[in-house]
Amino acid sequence: MNIICQFRETKNFAAERPSDGKFTSCCRKGKIKLEKPSDALSNDFLYPNFLLDLLTNPNNPDYKHIHDNIRSYNRAVSFASMRAKVVDLALGDHTYSKFTVRYVIAPVTFNQ
Repeated sequence: MNIICQFRETKNFAAERPSDGKFTSCCRKGKIKLEKPSDALSNDFLYPNFLLDLLTNPNNPDYKHIHDNIRSYNRAVSFASMRAKVVDLALGDHTYSKFTVRYVIAPVTFNQ
């Protein structure tokens, strides 16, 4: 990831660079400009100070590390927004289903 988008300054792989050199995965070639985040009532969304400082203050000792590894951190915390429907199949344990595989959480058993 050594190619920088000229619009959003995101890191990209050289092999993913389009023929015109403008990336689409981050900002649609500069067409997407992010507004300041707000809630459903249009109130400004305030990030916790430590997070805002970490992401926006180049003098923060962890700033460069976070920006160099932002995709890894994003993947690591993305599971926090996952949803699952708990289905009681009269097994006594929490069970959820995906396609033909049934997973039972505690005790750990897998049926396929």
